[in-house]
Amino acid sequence: MNRLLSVFAVLFMVLSVATGCSTMRSVRGISVPESKLKGRHPRVAIQVVVDSRVLTNINCGDTSKESDETNMQRKIACKKTYNKGLPRGYVLLPKNQSVEGIVHQLLEKALTDSGFKVVDIESAGATTWVLDVIIDRFWTTYHPEDGRSLEAWLDVEVMANRGKRSKQFSIGGFGKVESSVISERHWQKVYALTFETFLKQAQSALQTNLSNK
Repeated sequence: MNRLLSVFAVLFMVLSVATGCSTMRSVRGISVPESKLKGRHPRVAIQVVVDSRVLTNINCGDTSKESDETNMQRKIACKKTYNKGLPRGYVLLPKNQSVEGIVHQLLEKALTDSGFKVVDIESAGATTWVLDVIIDRFWTTYHPEDGRSLEAWLDVEVMANRGKRSKQFSIGGFGKVESSVISERHWQKVYALTFETFLKQAQSALQTNLSNK
């Protein structure tokens, strides 16, 4: 199977033992493939994607909700950890990407591949399913104490409304890579696995909940 995504501009994280809080960061971009299938199910509009993740130590332990921190949170796709899971830093998305934007792209692909026609919210009509999406988890963690493993999660809650009808369901994805040496290809693989499982689960959930019966 072709890899569902590629991860570019990876700056490999060198995790050295240190004390106190670290603001070590790197930048990585993620691309999501486009689908060319035509819709045969109802029209769907994604109204909003909200990042509800709770992240601490974004600015070296400062948990204030300043605008720069809020904007930074929207870019965080990976948490680096010390031994025992203590925070060590983050991997950020590039300027042209956000966590909400990537989830929006993934859901658009899952909808299109499932046969739905995705429309703008401005074009939504009485027969259009309107989706509100909440991101519960979207990140990758690095565990140097656990055989140098990478684990990634992507979990969302979807609230769908069409007229008087409403549905609520969850979609999740997970990936794990273990290696004695973590390199760029391992980052690519863990994201590929996570997005692949997310898209498969999304297609099943969307067809089950939103298709015409």
